[in-house]
Amino acid sequence: MEVKARNTAFFGEPESFINTKKIKNLVQATDFFIKENQLDLEVRFDIIALIKFNNKWHIKHLKNAFYAWE
Repeated sequence: MEVKARNTAFFGEPESFINTKKIKNLVQATDFFIKENQLDLEVRFDIIALIKFNNKWHIKHLKNAFYAWE
């Protein structure tokens, strides 16, 4: 899971700041952890995006936000 928060959406939605380099690093770290611990499981990558409007946080949960590829 990746969590991104912004005080405003002026420059874009929080999830738009997750670039291909970040995705690659998350996938590699996850792959290493699974192999190192000899786990047999499926992985899902979600994003939690938070934006603050009028002193209240609005939460968006994006399931299966991206997929592992190499």
